[in-house]
Amino acid sequence: MTLKDFEFEDLEQRFPDDASCLEWLRIHLYPNGVFCKLCQRITKHHYTASRRSYSCDHCGHHVHPTAGTIFHKSSTSLRTWFHAIHLMACTGGEVSAKQIERETGVTYKTAWRMFKHIRTLFDEDPDIARRGTPGPETGPSGASLSYGRYRYEQRPGVLGS
Repeated sequence: MTLKDFEFEDLEQRFPDDASCLEWLRIHLYPNGVFCKLCQRITKHHYTASRRSYSCDHCGHHVHPTAGTIFHKSSTSLRTWFHAIHLMACTGGEVSAKQIERETGVTYKTAWRMFKHIRTLFDEDPDIARRGTPGPETGPSGASLSYGRYRYEQRPGVLGS
């Protein structure tokens, strides 16, 4: 499925809630599982809804998949972020912060911040919108979700051993 075929309804079905967005991030950022820094090994982790994180089953240490991404320290819903990424990718980055505000229902200040971070991704890789095939290796619209100083070559660990 190419980006041109990936409609908003497909995005809504694939990511019905924040938990599914966070799960997608976990799978994308920790393809080999989650390595617990305290246990010093790959351990099984479970979802902690109240903290937008995964907690080690052995020691309780929390891992936050949004850390080091464009979602870091944002209280905005991950679904809203994914919607904004989809909007910008479908238009080749030609959507304004005001349009993101209208479409997602956030304040202009929030829309502008999201626009700025997503635009940074697009500036680093201008082919995102043309390439965009949604899948486990890319964001909801083909975009890589880490940028600039937060870019990670590979995060260690796998969920659930």
